[in-house]
Amino acid sequence: MKKPIEVASIFLYNRPRLMLKLPVIELLNLIKKHKEYESRYPEIRKYTRLVINGSSVLFDRDISELLHFECELRENTYKMTLAGMSKLGKKLNAIYSDGKDFDYISSELMSMDIPPIRELEQKITRTREEAFMATFTSKNIGKEIGIEVMYEPVVVPYTQFKNFINF
Repeated sequence: MKKPIEVASIFLYNRPRLMLKLPVIELLNLIKKHKEYESRYPEIRKYTRLVINGSSVLFDRDISELLHFECELRENTYKMTLAGMSKLGKKLNAIYSDGKDFDYISSELMSMDIPPIRELEQKITRTREEAFMATFTSKNIGKEIGIEVMYEPVVVPYTQFKNFINF
């Protein structure tokens, strides 16, 4: 007997959105504001590393969940319900959107040619590849099931990370 898709393992972890979990916009503003000052390079390096590591963990988890879910779908373990399809569509859209957002963020970071960013260039590139893999996999799963996966921007409240960086 098939189980409803709502009990799938992909729904065990409640995934936060990238922009709401990590202070990405604040990091970009910090770098743009202080990139001329070498005395700020240690802080820029520290916060960039924090954001990149957090993004990497988020996309690693997404990839593993999506690949496991894809295997479960191929084994025909679940029956599709309307509520499950809606829930799955939201999850796939969130993963796809965050992958696209990180691609933009990483291209912005790479365009800022300062030593702290150059030191982390390899890690940024690896995380960018993870984001692409998560984006690609979510799009493919959506296509297999018949869900249109598209970009949904996230609105970040301005006050959410106001105390992240006190300069």
